[in-house]
Amino acid sequence: MATTKAWTFTLRGPPADVLEFTDVPIPTLPPPLPLPKSAPHPEEWVKIKVACTGLNPGSQFHMGIIPQFIRAARATPEMELSGFVEDVWSPDADTKPTRLHKGDEVVAFIPFGYMLPTGVGALCSNVIIPAKFAVKKPTNASMEQAAGLLQVAGVALKQVEVAELKKGSRALVYGASGGIGTMTVQMAKKIVGEDGVVVGVCSEKNIELVKSLGADEVVDYQKTNSVSNQLATLYGSQPFDAILDCHGSQEVYNHCAKYLKLDGRYASAGGVKIEQWNLATFIGTAWKIILNIVWPTTTWLGGTGRKFRNFTVMEYTVEDKQKLVKMYEDGEIKVVIDSIWPAEEALEGYKILAAARAKGKIIIKW
Repeated sequence: MATTKAWTFTLRGPPADVLEFTDVPIPTLPPPLPLPKSAPHPEEWVKIKVACTGLNPGSQFHMGIIPQFIRAARATPEMELSGFVEDVWSPDADTKPTRLHKGDEVVAFIPFGYMLPTGVGALCSNVIIPAKFAVKKPTNASMEQAAGLLQVAGVALKQVEVAELKKGSRALVYGASGGIGTMTVQMAKKIVGEDGVVVGVCSEKNIELVKSLGADEVVDYQKTNSVSNQLATLYGSQPFDAILDCHGSQEVYNHCAKYLKLDGRYASAGGVKIEQWNLATFIGTAWKIILNIVWPTTTWLGGTGRKFRNFTVMEYTVEDKQKLVKMYEDGEIKVVIDSIWPAEEALEGYKILAAARAKGKIIIKW
């Protein structure tokens, strides 16, 4: 049996403890039966030779929190990939042209709804997936850039929508130098324009990067023991219309009434720092998010006095993915890459991800 390489896990825990770089059978088309619930009807499927995989914070949730009884016994993590279509299968290929073809360069996003029951993820060298998970990659993007596009761009786009940014708005982007943050800064500045202000929060070493992406001002959170006090001092007299939290800081939210307008929007793409993602802290964070949403403005019940809007992006339609690809092709956004690691050294990439010190996306190259 022909085999290929993949990172897989069976136990629950941090990547360094549970991931194994191993040989797995090369998947082939047509797809095996029974079809998964996320693609229950015969439709177009593709076999992709993976070029690059993008690492995402959500993988910590997949490996560290999801119990085995609701996922495949052996699973491959990660959602994003770029690569080449090696084969296409469709039940009516003889009478109806397929959307994708052999040789196409594509980007794909594998949603959790497909990953959990099948065990199929992007951290492998070959994959078969429903074609609806893939679209042609941007013509002006490298495979490395393309692999880091869909998740961060999709989350950032949703975040600026939830924050209801407008031309002339004042916006704070917390976690501005990470994968989502670098994309959010770009989108936020494009919306608020020259009449608006985007302030990024990051470490000193990333200040110039964040400014180059469009931030008008940058705050170094490492200069103080309390970033919320720092923000209150700097912006208490000119509060923000919206705060876009790309890292999940309960402290910044708890004290945001000091620097966020009364009718301002707090849009959070995260609930807890990823280096703390285990079952106990996940449950605690989920409870905090529920409380934030249920009575955010009821200060006598412990609310902050400001509305909290948490969101997730679990899946993208073909049209969603094509929209993000076009934004990249039109030069509206770019992917910032922290580092590129060969497949056999993927654990080094996870170390950076877990330490929450990535400057943009971490890419694994096959």
